[in-house]
Amino acid sequence: MSATTKYADTLGSDFNCRSEDSTEEANCPMFVGSGPETDPYSGIITCPKCGIELGSETPTGEELYDDDPDDEEYAGSKGDYVAEGPVRTDETPRENRERRLLVALSEMLPAIKTHDTKLAIEIDDKKYEIIEMLYKLEDAKVPAFQIRSFKTKLLSIALFLTKKELPPTVYIDLKQKPANIAQMIDILTQLDSPHEDNQLESQFTTIGRTVGVPDSITNSAYEAYLEEKPYSAVDDVRVTISAWLYHYCKRVKFRISMKDLYTKVSGVSRNSLSKAVDSLQEQLRNAQIQTEVIEE
Repeated sequence: MSATTKYADTLGSDFNCRSEDSTEEANCPMFVGSGPETDPYSGIITCPKCGIELGSETPTGEELYDDDPDDEEYAGSKGDYVAEGPVRTDETPRENRERRLLVALSEMLPAIKTHDTKLAIEIDDKKYEIIEMLYKLEDAKVPAFQIRSFKTKLLSIALFLTKKELPPTVYIDLKQKPANIAQMIDILTQLDSPHEDNQLESQFTTIGRTVGVPDSITNSAYEAYLEEKPYSAVDDVRVTISAWLYHYCKRVKFRISMKDLYTKVSGVSRNSLSKAVDSLQEQLRNAQIQTEVIEE
């Protein structure tokens, strides 16, 4: 998609969507939306949908403000980031980028707050840790974190550090793809815990907490999983763990539904979970039959 003059003063007369995902071009704000956003202090022009830098112009120096009147109550809560007063016009490029990262992170908090207020506050409390981790990943040139979208990188790191997940509705509000975030979290888990068992245990813990399973039951489920070594009918570790947790919770009489898992755990669909659970139950039935035959 190109050759537009809708925002010619800012973008030129022949603009092309720069999103890495070609399917997003039809929804590009430069053609069907409100157009580009310009930081009044740095003059940097960005796409409001994907955060890609499109150019720059002379800064206006206008003061930052909160244009969401429904967010006043949250803005005054403990640990929130609120831009106050004029931003220095002599800030360094790194200071400018950090400020923009803080703004990008704070813009996601209202949507997260609608799902889990405590999680939103926890993410805000960790904002500098999140940004510092992003710097390290970029410096190390980790491929997944070389993308331009601030929010995708920040959200994946935030959920990794808090060991929490979000339901699909929140991802829709944030205009993020759950599969992309899940993949980036998996990469972070591998980098943080190179030993395979540590990765698996961390994923058990994250998924267990996401659906409200007590850590004591999740730990026991993990130990039982290592001992019984079931095979998976679905080539996705999140689906496998979810199916095993569902089975183990039934075993110890802790109430949890399949719907809890496929609506709250990103990357787990109803069909994939059903397939994994059916396969697991068949394995367990066969194991029970074999045990009975041996005992006879």
